[in-house]
Order: sequence, then C-alpha cells, then structure tokens
Amino acid sequence: MKHTINLWSFIFSFICVGLLILYFENESINTAMNWSSTDPIIFLLI
Repeated sequence: MKHTINLWSFIFSFICVGLLILYFENESINTAMNWSSTDPIIFLLI
C-alpha cells in the first residue's frame, strides 16, 4: 500500500511539473509573439 501511494505521488508531481513547464514555455512564446490565446486552455487544464 505504501508503495502505491509513493507511486501515485510521484506521478502526480511529475504531471504538475510537466504542466508548469508547458505553462512557462507558452508564456515565453506568448510574450515573444504578443499572443495569449493559449492561456485559457492552460487554466482549463489546471
């Protein structure tokens, strides 16, 4: 049971880090292109 909890927490933290990386990459692209249509999609995912 403890092993599965550690596995799920690892998967959850991995997904959170992936979403943060995607969000910051989209933010840098948006500031470079002055285009912010991907922001609502990111907030919907969160």
